[in-house]
Amino acid sequence: MTWLACAFGTEIKTKSGDIELHFRDSYSNSPLTFKFIEGDTEKTGKISICTDDMTVAGDLVQAIAESFNMSNLQSVAYFPTEMKEFQTTLNLVEECNATRLRMQADVADNSNLIKGFVIKAEDARLLNNMTMVKSMYAKLFELNQDLIDEYKKRANNHAELLKHLKVVNVMIQKAAKLRTGKFKTQVVQESRKAIKAKNIHTLIDIFRQGSAAVPT
Repeated sequence: MTWLACAFGTEIKTKSGDIELHFRDSYSNSPLTFKFIEGDTEKTGKISICTDDMTVAGDLVQAIAESFNMSNLQSVAYFPTEMKEFQTTLNLVEECNATRLRMQADVADNSNLIKGFVIKAEDARLLNNMTMVKSMYAKLFELNQDLIDEYKKRANNHAELLKHLKVVNVMIQKAAKLRTGKFKTQVVQESRKAIKAKNIHTLIDIFRQGSAAVPT
């Protein structure tokens, strides 16, 4: 209780056993609850922080770990509201990636068309068929305009993807801050692997339990 008294500037008198303390976040006016569950020994007790704000929870975890010199601290986190919003972000990332792949395929198809038109135009020139030459170059001009439009769409899609990935990165940092030491590092590493493997929906499991592996 000494840490709570110092951290919140208040005198806390309690007896042994499970303890539940209620506060209110002065910034957001949202409720904040601490639950201390007594274990058989000092090392088997548990602390539960109840708040809807991952950032607040992370700050408190870091403060507790520093105060009690806990270099490796694991936690289980459940933030349904933030995870629901984050799920929307993950869906947008998938949509942007799907759009990017489709556009890449379209560019490849157009590149083949360009080669075909250039060859036909050159053959027509050698045969002195100027009508065909004009027709092929007219098609090339139209196709070039299409490629310019597609490039603009790809650029916009890439900008959208980067915007959503920044949100993902912020969430990874917030989730990592709910742990310390090797467990904090594990969250970051597994999250990066999930993104690289295009398995981004496992991020929610990693954020919740600190690992993509199902706990036994």
